[in-house]
Amino acid sequence: MGSLIFLERVLLESLSSGPKSVCEMSRDLNISVAVIKNILFNMTKNNLVRYLGEKYILNRDNLSQSMEHLNQAESLSWEAREILDGMVEQDTERHLSQASFLKLRKMYLSDRDLVFFKAQLINLEKFLASLPAKPSKKEKTCDKTIFCWGMTNYNNVLKSILVR
Repeated sequence: MGSLIFLERVLLESLSSGPKSVCEMSRDLNISVAVIKNILFNMTKNNLVRYLGEKYILNRDNLSQSMEHLNQAESLSWEAREILDGMVEQDTERHLSQASFLKLRKMYLSDRDLVFFKAQLINLEKFLASLPAKPSKKEKTCDKTIFCWGMTNYNNVLKSILVR
């Protein structure tokens, strides 16, 4: 089995709260019924979800066997790329006053600045870890927030681009 696309991972998140019909998933994810059906077709074929009556459920036996492969570095890297591509594309269509935005800043950091920055990241990670991981029943999966941060240097990016 290859990597899951982001839409498949989001559908798995939606189903993790319990069985859902196609219409319920469409409302939960704010995605058309036709797209949901296409995703479900592939996921049913790959035995990740099962259809029971009017609702789909996670095939937890097969899913638990597949998750180790699906959560490998390469799969997670593809998911991150899809998310960042979506954020970049969306950011060009919106103004920064909107709820969704992507900021990027290039700068020089001294050793002292880097120590301070890493301390700030630790505080941020503690705050994010304190937030609830699971939504309440009334919250939609599509309303979940994606927050990303990180840093690298030009040398790492240049090497990565040249390898492609």
